[in-house]
Amino acid sequence: MAACPQCGSPVEGEDRFCAACGAAIGPGARRIDLSQPRNLARIAQVVALVGFVLPWITVSCQGRVLAQVSGLDMALGRSTIRNPFTGVSQVHSASPNATIVIALVLILAGLAVSFNFAAARVALANVVACGAALLLIAYEVLVSAGAMVRSQAAGASDDLDRYAQGLRDAVHVGTGFGFWLTCLALVAAIYFSWRSRAGPAPPPV
Repeated sequence: MAACPQCGSPVEGEDRFCAACGAAIGPGARRIDLSQPRNLARIAQVVALVGFVLPWITVSCQGRVLAQVSGLDMALGRSTIRNPFTGVSQVHSASPNATIVIALVLILAGLAVSFNFAAARVALANVVACGAALLLIAYEVLVSAGAMVRSQAAGASDDLDRYAQGLRDAVHVGTGFGFWLTCLALVAAIYFSWRSRAGPAPPPV
């Protein structure tokens, strides 16, 4: 007896849909069904991962952009700051940001298990994983990292001590497009994962 490629439940050879999860079986079964919340949750998680390579934090001083830090940069503990006085860019390296690394692992884990277990078994786990990742990312970018990056930007002018305090006050740390894309994608993943708890809609007759 064959098994459903979506949930692993036994199916008959002539079945077009799985009786347990509603997934299409047979020719064309590998086509992504966008009517299924589980598939939409997967897409949202992939979009969230794409957001990691886009700017999460933008550092500017008097209207001039000093640095743009992506989620991946934060995870690796690196940032490139441009000195507004000399125009020289300096790479600052630190220990990997454990909070962002954990958030990234949670998203990857949730995405991985969604391909290997039945929807009913992983929907709540995926909600928890994406929710925890969202909270960790929001805290790190909106609360913790802003002060750290501002300090690094001001430190880029340590050779000009009398201007250092003024520069620190003039530095503005804002959120970038990638941060909001990742957050919105995680919200969407949480929503669609929650909807998938009850299983997909009944297959057409």
